Amino acid sequence: MMRFTIFAAGLVALLSVPATAADEALVIRNGLPVKTADGSRLGRVNRVDKASDGTVSSISLIYEERIIRIPASTLKAADKGLETSLTRQDVRKLK
Repeated sequence: MMRFTIFAAGLVALLSVPATAADEALVIRNGLPVKTADGSRLGRVNRVDKASDGTVSSISLIYEERIIRIPASTLKAADKGLETSLTRQDVRKLK
């Protein structure tokens, strides 16, 4: 009984530790909606571009009838999709 109590106390302590940034990895997949920092809807992820080491480097989506690439470093999780730290003005300058 004593072992169970110690085990349970240890388990409660582990569960109360806040998650780290590594535990909250950003999930990026095709079809996710993307919006700008100023709240404008851009579209949906059309392609996930990866670097040679397998990490996501950018996403591609169709915006105003052209394909643009948004750097992964500007992305964060948002309600029901992704949000970029770029504004709509910044996005218009992307290629």
